[in-house]
Amino acid sequence: MTSTPKNPPVQADFSRSVTLTGAGLIFSTAWVYFGGVSDGGLLPKFVAVACVSLVASLIWMASDRGAGALSRLDVAVLAFLGVLFLCSLLGTALLRTGLELAKFAMLVSIYFAFSRLATRDHLLRWAYCLCAASLVVSVIGIAQFLNIAFLDWPTAGFPSATFSYRNMLAMYLVVVIPLLVVPFLQSRHVVGEIFAALTVSAALLILIYTRTRGGWVGLAGAITLVGACLFWRRRRLQLSPEVLFSRRKMGIAAFCAVAILLGSQVRPVADRLGGSGQIPTEKASVSAALLSIASAQASGRRPVYLNTLELIGDHPLLGVGLMDWEVDYPPYDEGEQMRPGRSWRRPHNDYLWFAAELGLLGFCVYLGFLLCAAATAWRVAHRAEDPGVFTVGVAAATGFIALHGHAMFSFPRERIGPYAMAWFALALVAAAHRLSQNEPEPGRSPRWSYPLASTLVSTIALTIGIRATLADHWNWLGYSHFLAGRPQEGEPWVNQAADLGVYDFHQLLRKSQVHQGSGHRSAAVQANADVLALHPNSMAAHWNLANLHALSDRLNEAERHYLALIELSPTHAPAYRDLAAVYRKTGRIEEAWETCEVGLARSPGEPGLNYIYGTLNRAAGNLEEALIRFRAAGPSVNALRERSQVAQELGRIEEATTSLETLVAIDRTSAADYYPLAALYYNARQYQRALQAYERFVELWPDEDAAWATAIRRIEALRTAIKKEAPP
Repeated sequence: MTSTPKNPPVQADFSRSVTLTGAGLIFSTAWVYFGGVSDGGLLPKFVAVACVSLVASLIWMASDRGAGALSRLDVAVLAFLGVLFLCSLLGTALLRTGLELAKFAMLVSIYFAFSRLATRDHLLRWAYCLCAASLVVSVIGIAQFLNIAFLDWPTAGFPSATFSYRNMLAMYLVVVIPLLVVPFLQSRHVVGEIFAALTVSAALLILIYTRTRGGWVGLAGAITLVGACLFWRRRRLQLSPEVLFSRRKMGIAAFCAVAILLGSQVRPVADRLGGSGQIPTEKASVSAALLSIASAQASGRRPVYLNTLELIGDHPLLGVGLMDWEVDYPPYDEGEQMRPGRSWRRPHNDYLWFAAELGLLGFCVYLGFLLCAAATAWRVAHRAEDPGVFTVGVAAATGFIALHGHAMFSFPRERIGPYAMAWFALALVAAAHRLSQNEPEPGRSPRWSYPLASTLVSTIALTIGIRATLADHWNWLGYSHFLAGRPQEGEPWVNQAADLGVYDFHQLLRKSQVHQGSGHRSAAVQANADVLALHPNSMAAHWNLANLHALSDRLNEAERHYLALIELSPTHAPAYRDLAAVYRKTGRIEEAWETCEVGLARSPGEPGLNYIYGTLNRAAGNLEEALIRFRAAGPSVNALRERSQVAQELGRIEEATTSLETLVAIDRTSAADYYPLAALYYNARQYQRALQAYERFVELWPDEDAAWATAIRRIEALRTAIKKEAPP
């Protein structure tokens, strides 16, 4: 006869506090969202999770329940945190690295606190709370996908609900969907079963609508793996499967499956396809998205993976340091995908990310941590006698595995909402393991140090999170003034944000734009120099500094930054263009020639580079080559003007006329272009057109000089000639 695990004798008030704290974590990761920062689903959720971590740690300390004997998983978690701490010492940006380390320390605190405080009743209550939280998120996401509501929410791509981007919503869903099944299996009332089934259905439907293939693969793989393990080691619970899967439940599940199948056929509205951040057209239908998995499309990530492997090979033991992948990666890209304004902030693969930053030794510790988590879940699945403990433990393990499967194609490590839920799921697995073992209550003294350390860590994380969020909010507020055309109003905000520290390089880049918009060029230069102090390989900072120095005629400094940018991004044609312009301005014609030729060999169609090369050829007397280059420069004003002049010198009057006609069509107030156009018409005996062009010139020309006087004389002659219908 087997015994049912008993709840540890936790006082009733503490039990309620634990329930509410766990619910707070569930609802905060799902619902917290603030549009007044650069990423409404990141730092605000960080602060909310830090608050929950602190409360949970205080409850743990007040309950006088220590950590007890450390399990293998506990040791693996602490070892992983230790590796993160050591690698943080190698980081180049102290505050940015500290924020990341505080995040992981906070997650470890959540793991320890909830794995020690949770009872069987808590596990089931939290599963029901998760149903309520995820249902709201799913409804918001579905409404966005159908273009019905919540369309004014800040997002990088609908449907995103409260997670900033559709892929990030998918990260959250793959963690929680397995846990949403628990209330459906545990419920004994038809209303509860229907509610739980609707919740699972809505979550699955919005997961399909996100078109996140990595999430689909991660969840399907986790369910398959866990199902195979359970089938391989089949065992019978006290509560028979006939009760868990009653005929009524099977009927409800079948109805929901049909509804999901039908709902999945809905396609995104037309204006949600193909644009930046929107669903790609090749994923418009579910079938097309599924086929794209088989076709091995990776959205340009494969080169990033290969380059990151090369980076790992150059730093195999200790890695580049926590949060320094973004700093060290650009030289490996060699301009293949990165350029100013477009950079990879992470490799879209958490395993490569950890391996690059922690080194192979640290990465082995991380893999050991994951293996310990899997082993703990295995023991729960095959030792838990209580159906509630069993279902929660297995479901939590499935969600944890699903997210780490998704991590092979994405970056859940960065997103605190889904990642906190994954660590909470790990805490549920550890709690289920403790309950399935009928372990005694964790000892008191001397293990009180763990709750105290957890409280201290959570306090530090909350402090750092609040400062980082305020800095981001003020910086974003100042940048919003800049975008609205009021940069002077934004400067106090970006300066106030900088006083709190720099937790993200992009804050300084936005600060520089605000200063430049306000006309404070020196402050903009300093902001970009601060970026390079933290991120020496920032293409955006080199580009900004090069242009700012060029505008201030500090051409030597401009040259230095253009060369640094070209070294980082050899395919960025505008850098060659502007460097050639600097060389031409300083009289270094040979270097200007060489720069143009190298740039055009990489980007033959770059308009600005063709224009510079055309001016060099014209100055050298190579008029035919100059004309070819001005044609390739496109319909810019300067290129058309040069093209017209060179065409006249070559006697190609028709092309010269066409170029000037295009010019005045672009800018009908350009008096300087009407005069030569009128002269061409005059010489071609197109007197009516010549008259109109001269009249327009006189109307626009501000000075009564020789050109103006000539135009007046010709107007009079043309009017007389036209009136007599004879040439003047």
